[in-house]
Amino acid sequence: MKRTERFALVMLVACCGGIAASVAWSQGAMPKPGDEVKAIAPVFGTSGTWHGNVEPGAMGPDSKATVSRGKAMCRTIAGGMWYACDVEDTWGAGKDAMTWKGYMTVGYDLPSKTYKASVVDNMGTLSMFNGTLNGTTFVLETPTEVMIMGQSMKDRLTWDFTDSKAIKFTDEHKTSDADWKLCESATLIPMAKPAAKPVAAAKE
Repeated sequence: MKRTERFALVMLVACCGGIAASVAWSQGAMPKPGDEVKAIAPVFGTSGTWHGNVEPGAMGPDSKATVSRGKAMCRTIAGGMWYACDVEDTWGAGKDAMTWKGYMTVGYDLPSKTYKASVVDNMGTLSMFNGTLNGTTFVLETPTEVMIMGQSMKDRLTWDFTDSKAIKFTDEHKTSDADWKLCESATLIPMAKPAAKPVAAAKE
């Protein structure tokens, strides 16, 4: 890239950032994570692992019931306004196992005052979700059909964190001419946070 092109790119980024900051400052101050963001921290504010069950037909019309296992490595991003999770979910075992890998961002969208999420994955798809929180149950649902296992359908993900140490998760799919169908259910166990290292005693 030529020096003039690089300079133009830097100025464009700086300009856009300045405009966004100016708008926020004109309204008082840069926003901070609110109660809506903090409310879903039990699910997305920590990493976790799970074991679960996959229903018959979840991997295709003739697929049999099997087991699942996975992990989600989550953290806050963008000043704590959003969560980001690297997710791996393996269905089946041995040579028939299939591992789905995805990257999720989820949080509370201030302009629309609703929960939003996006997911990109190793299947080459991008999915957008709308979210709702009802007490300790958080639900993400695609507003339109997406491609899953080569078929067009809607996707609904539900986390029940009534027990924050054993979060209940379900994944349901729905084709245009059918009702919601359970595909996977699992129990998410948050990973224990590493213990703080002891502070060395000061030398006299």
